[in-house]
Amino acid sequence: MLKRLLLPLLLIIFVIQSKAQSRYNIIYEPGLGMNFGAENIASLHYLWSNFDDHVIPNKIFKNESYLGKFGNISYRLTKLFLTDYPLTFVLPSIQHERFGHGSKVLEFGGHIDEVNITLPPPFQMDFPYMSFTSPDSISKQQHISIISSGSEANEVLSNIVRKNILLDDELNYHNAFLYLYTNNDLSGYSLFAPDISGSDIISYIDGVNSYYGTSNLTTERLQLYGALSIFLDPINYYSFNSIFNGYLWKGKNNSKIHLIPITSSINYLPKLKFSLTPFGPEIMLQNYFKHKEKLYSISLGSSDGTFENYWRLNAQ
Repeated sequence: MLKRLLLPLLLIIFVIQSKAQSRYNIIYEPGLGMNFGAENIASLHYLWSNFDDHVIPNKIFKNESYLGKFGNISYRLTKLFLTDYPLTFVLPSIQHERFGHGSKVLEFGGHIDEVNITLPPPFQMDFPYMSFTSPDSISKQQHISIISSGSEANEVLSNIVRKNILLDDELNYHNAFLYLYTNNDLSGYSLFAPDISGSDIISYIDGVNSYYGTSNLTTERLQLYGALSIFLDPINYYSFNSIFNGYLWKGKNNSKIHLIPITSSINYLPKLKFSLTPFGPEIMLQNYFKHKEKLYSISLGSSDGTFENYWRLNAQ
């Protein structure tokens, strides 16, 4: 029994140390901010996915008949629902609430009163939240920054997940699940649940409009940006393919992804996203270039013109 447990653990350690391109880090930083949460959560999730891939079988019926295939698909769907779905809901929720909202509250001198992390429906019908005490003196834009920092924190986590996916040239269905949650935190929130009273979206719209003394920013505008961010991200489609076609239907843990070839050694993948800043929404085109085993990112961002006009360039 001991040998059966030790072998998968040693294999996991070997995989972490010998992975050709992707990198996972355990870090510490004062204040336990967004990067601390993102790096460590990505590594924790990577440990789970490797343990799952090497210990938990993908099929329980060896018979390849229609009945056996149906049984294995049902088994994988049940496992996905009972393990991967809750875990992939909880981890981004922690990143959103504690390492997003919470880190900004602490940065501005406030106090975290409670962080409530729940299981997803139908396991629990409550949703995660964080309550806090504001510092004695806080500006309107600092308050807006606290509101938007939850989704910002998951953007940091999704950047790590995306980087490793592109470096590996393949997509593990665990990472696909995590990517869909983290990358579409703000986009899904804005598109499907913008009108919930007291939500981050409503609070952000009210805060920014109040600061600028206008009513220019609307839920409809953010819904449009959310839809564009979801539909104009090719890794979202790869993620759905990895989960439903690769894992559920075929029983494969990993599915290939394809970048756009520019030359024989350079490949390219673009994606559109939007984010919330203390001075209005920002639209960004992220451009990924892969040359052999190196990945380069060049992002072009601009305000949407609702309030301030600005642009920025980011290269990694």
